[in-house]
Amino acid sequence: MSIDEVTFSDLLNRPKETLGKLESAPHGVLRVHRRTEEDLVLTTQSRAEQISETLSVTIKLFVTLLQHSEQARASALEIAPQVFPWMRFLPADDAPKFLEELLGVLEGSESLDNFAPVAQVVIEWRNTAEIMADPEIMRILSQDGEDFGPVPRP
Repeated sequence: MSIDEVTFSDLLNRPKETLGKLESAPHGVLRVHRRTEEDLVLTTQSRAEQISETLSVTIKLFVTLLQHSEQARASALEIAPQVFPWMRFLPADDAPKFLEELLGVLEGSESLDNFAPVAQVVIEWRNTAEIMADPEIMRILSQDGEDFGPVPRP
């Protein structure tokens, strides 16, 4: 999806003209570029609610389908490496664990309307796959080593 872009200065200096671009933006979304900070995304309340509702319904449908159908779970497990190519580096018994954790976090995140945990789960499993893909790192981590005791909390 391409998003029209304006600068933060445009929004401050010419607000009516800039917001007029929002009305004619192809997807009802404008990216507000800021030089020193993360860009913002500007849309209408109704558009944001549509996006949120669509995401919520999709997650609920997907999670419910996989919870109630062994065939759907098997299909999801089979096609997941097309969505997450790095899964091919996970041990075979870890792939179902990843999908199970992902489903649980999707369900919980949807209920909170906070999807940061979903991104975190994907990052953590991808990092695990990256370690599994590197024989040198695996060799180092698999070595017997000295236990230095409990690690104090930060």
